[in-house]
Amino acid sequence: MFVNRANELEAINKIIESDMAEFTIIYGRRRVGKTELLKQILDHDAIYFLGRLESPSDQLRRLSQLVAEKLKDEKVVKFPFRNWEVHDE
Repeated sequence: MFVNRANELEAINKIIESDMAEFTIIYGRRRVGKTELLKQILDHDAIYFLGRLESPSDQLRRLSQLVAEKLKDEKVVKFPFRNWEVHDE
């Protein structure tokens, strides 16, 4: 059952409807409904990446593959993410 999440749904909807590209992290204790919250609101354009206990290079490789598949972008396949840094150029 999915109840009492109106505030969280509203906050996420504001982010999604924004004209800006935004990166959002959802965190919290285990078994409190974070994944279900995302499933309730995300559509087919969203990228859902679940962090795991693995090396940073393995995480970046998985994220690169997911982004490349979702965006159908061969450049991401050829040039995967090398770190978590954001570079404004």
